[in-house]
Amino acid sequence: MQKETYYISVAEGILRKETYGENYEFEIQATEQEAEALMEQLDMLQTDDEKSHFKAMVPYKSNETDSVNQEFKQDMKDVYRTIYELGTPETKQHIERMNIVQV
Repeated sequence: MQKETYYISVAEGILRKETYGENYEFEIQATEQEAEALMEQLDMLQTDDEKSHFKAMVPYKSNETDSVNQEFKQDMKDVYRTIYELGTPETKQHIERMNIVQV
């Protein structure tokens, strides 16, 4: 299957074939199936973020060991690992400099 260029903003949870003048953080080369799988990961990350937002409203509880927070961190690493695997050389260098995942 042929790979195409996609542009990603993790902060916005966006994965597109064109930039539409928007800011994007990463560029990848992926098949349609790989792009769909990454979009599912980005959606999961958004869901995790929403869950952790509600947990943060409880001021007397630490979120460091909270399972919701741990799930968010793991899903974030998974997203960046996938972006690294599919990334252009520039994207890979950027992620390596961020030191988010072990490559």
